[in-house]
Formats: sequence, structure tokens, C-alpha cells
Amino acid sequence: MKILILSCYMGEGHNSAAKAMAEAFKRNGVESKLTDPLLFRSKRASSAASLCYNNLIKKTPKLFGIVYKIGDAYSNSGITSPVYWLNSKYSDKLYNYIIDNGFDAVVSTHVFGMEAMTALNKKYDVKIPSYGIMTDYTNIPFFRESVLDTYFVPHEKVKQELIHLGIDKKLIIASGIPVSRKFNERLPKAEARKKLNMPDGKKIFLLMSGGVGCENVIKLCKEFLKSDDNSFKLYVLIGRN
Repeated sequence: MKILILSCYMGEGHNSAAKAMAEAFKRNGVESKLTDPLLFRSKRASSAASLCYNNLIKKTPKLFGIVYKIGDAYSNSGITSPVYWLNSKYSDKLYNYIIDNGFDAVVSTHVFGMEAMTALNKKYDVKIPSYGIMTDYTNIPFFRESVLDTYFVPHEKVKQELIHLGIDKKLIIASGIPVSRKFNERLPKAEARKKLNMPDGKKIFLLMSGGVGCENVIKLCKEFLKSDDNSFKLYVLIGRN
């Protein structure tokens, strides 16, 4: 068996889930390939989409919120979105890649890949098994435009949201989000602190600003440090920012 995994560089959650799937396939002797579906449109399209999205959430989160709401309203209108149309434009190249490389099924961790596979399966007589993994804890814009064989969602409540949208409950599995097996490897707290050179006798706070690093992290740090009485240590994960 050979599986194609589709993920986009828009945030890191999609890629983390995709990489976890690739790890799981490898452990079970299944060959897989991870790629960005937008590359079938062009390398420039992939870079532009990633840059636009990541800059929005890092630098202008309020504007991102407005764009998100517009997309949600568009999805609720029942009109096929421009986003679906744009992803359908590279379905021919994606189809040829799948057939030429002998993939048996496709797993998408981003809605772009899901829409591309929906368009592909509508266009061609050969039905390619297609699966979607949601990495958001709620329904997202344009998701309802996809038509896949199975959807894997983070939680039972998300499953109920999708059923409300009209997706057959038999196609939805509340599986949780795939994560790397390394997160199951536990160390005693004292050993972990020693390995990471963390001080004993202090509380440790970890501030995570997302995979791309939201820019308000400095403001958040300042708020923490206002109450600094030397009883805690603050560590910050800034992602790729």
C-alpha cells in the first residue's frame, strides 16, 4: 500500500498531524509521501498562500478574524466558493501524480487538499479513496464543500457540528488529532529539568505562541514579568518567528 499525504504550510498544526501520520504509516510498513497540494498549482502559489496566511495571523490577527468570518458566511450561503474553484484548477496535475506514482489512497490534513480531492473525484471515473483529518476544534470555512470517504475529527462535539452541516455521521470518526509517538515518551520531572537545564525549586511556566509565532508574545511576556517575584521561570516557544 502507498499513501499520499497532503498538507499546507499555513500554521504548523496541519504539518505536525501530517508528519505524525507519516510516522505511523512507516511503523506499520506502509509507504507514504508528504507534499503540499498547492505545489501542483505552482511553487509560487504555495509560497504566496503560505506567506499571506502566516503574516495575517502573526501581524494582523484582527484582519484574519474578519477574513475568517467572511469565509464562514460564504460557506453558509451554499454557493461554491472561489477557494474551491482555485483548488480544482490543479486537480488534473494532482490526478496524474497520484496515478503515475501508484498511490492507493490520499489523506489530507488541510482543507485545500480536501477540496482538490473532491474536485478530482468528481471529474474522473477512477475513484481514489480520500480521507480528511481536521486539526481545528470547530468547523472551518469551506470545509463543507469537501466530499470525502471518511473524516477524522478532534472531538465528539466537532462530529456533531459536521452532522449539523449535513455530513453523514457514518463518515465521521472522532479520533483525536494525530501526534508523534515521541510525545508518549515520559521522563520524571526532575530528570527532565536537569536535561533542559531548568532550575529546581521554582515553578516553570511555558508560553506557546503557535507554530509560526504570534507577534503579541512580547506583550504577554511583559504581563507575566510584572508579577515576577523570582518564584518562577518563564520559557517561551516562538515557533518559526
